[in-house]
Formats: sequence, structure tokens, C-alpha cells
Amino acid sequence: MTTEESDPVVKEIPVLVSTKLKDRLYLFQYPIRPSSFPYAPNSIYTSRVKPKQGRVELSVALDTLSEDYDRSKGEQIALNVDGVNATLSEKDFPNGLMDKQILLSSRAIKDPSRYAIGLISQGKLHLTPLKDILVIRPDLSYLDKSDKTAKSEGRILINPEEQDFEEAMEGEEEPKQVTVKFAKTDSETLKKNREKTYDYQKKKEFMEKWIPMTYNSGDSEEAKTEFSKLICDNEEGKVNQDVEGGKYLDNFKEQT
Repeated sequence: MTTEESDPVVKEIPVLVSTKLKDRLYLFQYPIRPSSFPYAPNSIYTSRVKPKQGRVELSVALDTLSEDYDRSKGEQIALNVDGVNATLSEKDFPNGLMDKQILLSSRAIKDPSRYAIGLISQGKLHLTPLKDILVIRPDLSYLDKSDKTAKSEGRILINPEEQDFEEAMEGEEEPKQVTVKFAKTDSETLKKNREKTYDYQKKKEFMEKWIPMTYNSGDSEEAKTEFSKLICDNEEGKVNQDVEGGKYLDNFKEQT
């Protein structure tokens, strides 16, 4: 019995490619948020994006009236982050309460060009290429701000172990100046190494400005309109299948 006989083709499905959302379709992944416990649709009240850096920021309102919310802890976090001297515009939590959470994205893969979203409609598979695949996680940078605020207001108590370490460091000998020579490095290699550094990447990210967006819940009319663009209307375009496997996708003619 041949392979074709043991594993016969039971059905052929036409494959169409839609480009209505070309360069605008993102896939979000929430690795630490179970699908059974999604964010409430009306809880996301602001959103913005840095498309070149693959950064998306979502502001999610917290249910401060929930019995699971610790109000005293929320007030303490807000005080630690904003301090007592910040103006209203400088505060992360102007209501004096941690009443929101910031979600921030990072790129899941370097090259998303091989991925697409598929939708089966009326027995046909419609594919839309992805612009990017992003991983969404809570942004905890407010904890860093909390430490800085506490230090500036003199509210940091030195840990006894850290104090012993600092005293031991003070007893060490003064550092001596030494001369170090570095071999000459190729300028192109030096440039590539510099571009890999954390400081360079942060500077590059900082230089790109945030673009405000309007968030629409999945059941809104705006979302339904965008969802309909996943369907390819032009079914006349054809794909040359008589090519090598590696070149098949390269010759895939985009249809709209």
C-alpha cells in the first residue's frame, strides 16, 4: 500500500490571502494571564504604540471596589510611588490609590513575516500576514520609581546586612590608578557591538515617540468592521505552484 493510499486527501480547501490589514495586524500574547480570566473589555481606557520598537502600552483600570482589592495596600503603593511632594500632573496615581495597571509589550520573535492569521469562512481559508507578534506583560517600572522617591525623601532604611557591607567597603584600601591598553577594533564591529548594548537599545526606544490609539472592545462595531477585513474578496488571483518549496511563499501573490 502506497503512502497516498494509506493517507488519502479527504478534502481540498481554497487558500486566499487578504492584505486589507497589511502592516496593521498584530498578535498579542498574554503568557501570565489565563484565557479563562481575560481583562474586562471596558477596563482598558488608554493605549499607545511605538511601531518601530514593537512597543504597545495599555492602561488597565483596577476594580478598587472588589472584595479582593486591598485598599490600604493600594494607598500605600501610591504614596510610595508618588511621594508627598509631587504635583498632580507628576503623579502616576493622582487619585492617591493604585487604581490602574500598565501593560507593556515586547517582541516575541525577530521575524514575524512567516506568520499569518487564518480564518475559515464558507469552506475557504483566508490568511492575513502579521505585522508583529507581541508579548504583553505587566509593567513594574513603578517599583523603581518607588525606590527613587523613597531615597529622595529620605525614607530608605539601610538593611543591617547592607550596612555591614558598606562599612567593610569603607575599610578597604583606596583604589589605585592603572593604565589599560585596548587593541584597535574595526569600526564596523564596534558599531555592531554598540548597537547590541542595553543603553543603546533604551536610547533608541526613547527617541521614538508614542502614538496614541483608540481601544475598541471585541464586540464593538469598529472591531467587527476590522474583523471583516480578514476576508479576501478577490478570488481571481492565482498562485504559481510549480516552484520549489522554499520559493513558494516568495511567489505567493497577495490578493485583496
